[in-house]
Amino acid sequence: IDDYTKYLQQFAVGLVWYSPLKEDQANYYIGLSSGKMFKHLSLGQPIIATKCPGITETVNKYKLGIVIDNISELDDAYEEIMRNYIYYRENVIRIYRNRFDFKKVITPFIECIDSTS
Repeated sequence: IDDYTKYLQQFAVGLVWYSPLKEDQANYYIGLSSGKMFKHLSLGQPIIATKCPGITETVNKYKLGIVIDNISELDDAYEEIMRNYIYYRENVIRIYRNRFDFKKVITPFIECIDSTS
């Protein structure tokens, strides 16, 4: 995992590419559990993602990057992120820390369990 993290750190933007899924509740949560997406976010990298339930809504809602329909939009999405890199990076760092940092989110739960033991 350390080698993988070092490899990803050399890039400014993360690519989260999945085949389109049928839009239903199960696929929404499958998409939102993307290890790729959260790995890039944990490194402070804005992302370019294909439309995928869960990911699309999260990226758009929190301005974590750009969602594209197909590969022909990749260059424009990358250029847009790079033109506004500080904006996207700051959003990613802030949202990840406040909403998606697993250790921070799980700590109150663990403390609650410990206090009832």
